[in-house]
Amino acid sequence: MRWRLLIITVLLASLAATVLWLAILFGVHGINGSALRVQPLTLWFIIGGLSAVAVACYSGLFVYRHTARHRRMQALLSIVISLTMTLLLFHLAKHILILYRL
Repeated sequence: MRWRLLIITVLLASLAATVLWLAILFGVHGINGSALRVQPLTLWFIIGGLSAVAVACYSGLFVYRHTARHRRMQALLSIVISLTMTLLLFHLAKHILILYRL
């Protein structure tokens, strides 16, 4: 297994997905605190989440194409870990930004 590739890809994908998700919310609702208090079932929140899923799937495809063995397992592992880290980073960023009253 190529652990370095897997770790670097997951970290970059989850960071990029979180930034993209926050950028979509801030782009629609503005920089004030209302962007962070959006209800989870609104259209832009769902679009941001789907963009995070797309970034995670792309990271899985990247890992799949750049490994020789256990391709499917590494790609699936990359997608699952990337999505989990994206959710954790999103909630962490959300709480930090609310705490500092952005």
